[in-house]
Amino acid sequence: MPTVRKMWYLKTTVTGEAERLIRHIDLKEENYLSAWGILVDSYNNPRHVADTILNRFLHQNTVSDDPRSLKELYITTIESLASLKGLGIDVSSWDTILIAIIKLKLDLESRALYEQSLDGSRELQGLDTLLSFLDQRIRVLGTGKKGQQSRKEQKGPTCSSASTGKGPCCQFCKRNHWLYKCEDFRSKTIPERVNWVQKQRLCVNCFSNDHKAEDCRGRPCFKCDKKHHTLLHLETTSGASSNQHSPTVGAASNKNYNLLATVKVSVKASNGQVATFRALLDSGSQINLISERMASVLSLKLHGTSLRIEGIGGNPKTSRARANVQINLMHNAFTQEVDAFVLPHIIADQPAHQLNSASLQIPSNIALADPNFDKPGKIDMLIGAEHYYSLLLPNQSILKTGGPVLQNTKLGWIIAGRISSDHDSAAVCAAAATDEEVDTLLERFWTLENLETVERHRSPIEAHCEMHFVGNLGVAKDGKFVVKLPFSEQSSTLGASQKTARNRFLALERRTSPEVWKGYVDFMDEYEALGHMKQVHQTDIPANHYFIPHHCVLKPESSTTKLRVVFDASCKTTSNKSLNEHRVAGPTVQSELFANLLRSRTHKYVFTADIEKM
Repeated sequence: MPTVRKMWYLKTTVTGEAERLIRHIDLKEENYLSAWGILVDSYNNPRHVADTILNRFLHQNTVSDDPRSLKELYITTIESLASLKGLGIDVSSWDTILIAIIKLKLDLESRALYEQSLDGSRELQGLDTLLSFLDQRIRVLGTGKKGQQSRKEQKGPTCSSASTGKGPCCQFCKRNHWLYKCEDFRSKTIPERVNWVQKQRLCVNCFSNDHKAEDCRGRPCFKCDKKHHTLLHLETTSGASSNQHSPTVGAASNKNYNLLATVKVSVKASNGQVATFRALLDSGSQINLISERMASVLSLKLHGTSLRIEGIGGNPKTSRARANVQINLMHNAFTQEVDAFVLPHIIADQPAHQLNSASLQIPSNIALADPNFDKPGKIDMLIGAEHYYSLLLPNQSILKTGGPVLQNTKLGWIIAGRISSDHDSAAVCAAAATDEEVDTLLERFWTLENLETVERHRSPIEAHCEMHFVGNLGVAKDGKFVVKLPFSEQSSTLGASQKTARNRFLALERRTSPEVWKGYVDFMDEYEALGHMKQVHQTDIPANHYFIPHHCVLKPESSTTKLRVVFDASCKTTSNKSLNEHRVAGPTVQSELFANLLRSRTHKYVFTADIEKM
């Protein structure tokens, strides 16, 4: 695996405190070892790891006669012992102690059965004996639970590796590979995969058949981090005129699909070019829209404009162009001039999936405005309320109760409404466009331009910091200002930090290349020459002190600082606290970025610069 990909996995996988430790490190190949070294130095603490493992083992809940809770005790015990052995701890002589602890976690019936299995033996037993009993007990209870199920209930597939233990066996095609690697399964649409997994009663997170998703310990979805497999992830999409929401995997799905009215029209540009496009009829839109694709195909003459368009949910889009086109019917002499605004994308393909139109029994003597209404296709035009109602004709027919409606129009018969479907799909809301009043826009503009000076209210901690600054500010002999750091508690509780800082420095020396190390030394020499640090003898170190670990961050494309050193004052000491945790953060003294940007607009010229050193 390339080093830069390792770095990407590292930064996107760690969370919490670990993520904050490497947040400032750029996503570059040469920074991987530095980031990894920081995490190793911070968390490679065998004593703490051992404490965590033992706490997990000792604080397990008392089990019942449920095979799941008993299996959890069994697995946790094996995992804990394996982890302790991995730390180099000899657990071979712990059997008597471990057996006593595990027995306390068992229910009364399991404890009695275990004693019976020993046949009255008074010899000390090994842990293997108890683990073998637990394994057998889990299988017996599991068989009993399954025997209580109704025979009428459809059973799931039995080739899951979780239940057979004979290696990979695909439940979909019955060949020797895992389900997530099955090309036949992957070729299906996402809703089809979800439906199949639900029908087979598999875990939607790992595709096993012996537990549900809420009990699954497998890795969640890589895209949204929720409890379903990545192959079952439904993307949420949105266009300029649509709000779409993917259904939750595992939830009951509505097997009805609401069909939108579409028409096939021949569009003629002012330059004489003609092409056929699919259009959506939308009575909820105040404007007409065409796609950039249509404008490109017809080489339309565009006129500049700026129109703010809002859809369901208030997500605004802006159209920068408009065009005039003429729509013609493919089977009659009807024409209509349409003034439309241009957007990159209007709406998702309609319908979302292939529909079964054979069951609708559409009369053969009518001419549909869109003969392919049941097949997914791109929507390149939206005809709004300006023309919608003038296109309607009196004739209307309901195909069946609760089904879609046939409506006659000047463009032909359109079909819209609820239709049966075997697929789950995203819901689509049609567009609603509005143009704000000029007075409203001007009022908002002047409100933004006139930033009132608001008196800042200081918290007690911020007020304490300001008083500390005023009371401890002084001037050194060389003319530099000096101020003491404000602490939230006694610095004597900080703990020892020299050993950790030294270990991280030695680790940094080992993994840094000679070229990078030379730049590192040059940076530190310059740092010392500027007076930012100075050499201190061991005898001069005060009682309360803190050694700050540091590492380098590379940025070769930078014109000023290709290598910079980052000082990590968040590194924990022996008291499990850091210097940053002892310091009190004062109020923010610089202006807000938004205010600076607005203020910069009052000047004719604005300069931006990179601060090399602070």
